[in-house]
Amino acid sequence: MPFTHIYISADKPDGYVKKVSQSLHEALTESFLVPQKDCFQIINRLTDKQRVYDKDYACQVNQARSKNWLLFEITAGKPRDTKTKEAFYRTLLAKLQVSVGLNQADLMVIISTNQTEEWSFSNGAMATLP
Repeated sequence: MPFTHIYISADKPDGYVKKVSQSLHEALTESFLVPQKDCFQIINRLTDKQRVYDKDYACQVNQARSKNWLLFEITAGKPRDTKTKEAFYRTLLAKLQVSVGLNQADLMVIISTNQTEEWSFSNGAMATLP
């Protein structure tokens, strides 16, 4: 069960934010082995002063991050192999390019994993695998 924080500019309209959210969920279900109903996201709308980042870090030559920069911080639970993660990154970028016209330099993703016992979904009980 991935849980994602999406960090996005505060000036983006609700329709844009919804498209970003939907693009993420579609990419997770299509290429990251996530069930369709498994959707947990927190949208963090931040002002420009709250988003401090290097516009050029790890970008291709002649590309830089813009005000449209998005950060997805995903706690994935179970680990995925390298091919799955690579496919997810490509799928997410393609979906965001179509849905909101995102430039490839404006996408950053951080994936962290943890163990099942580090989750509690409800009732104050430790999670167990079905």
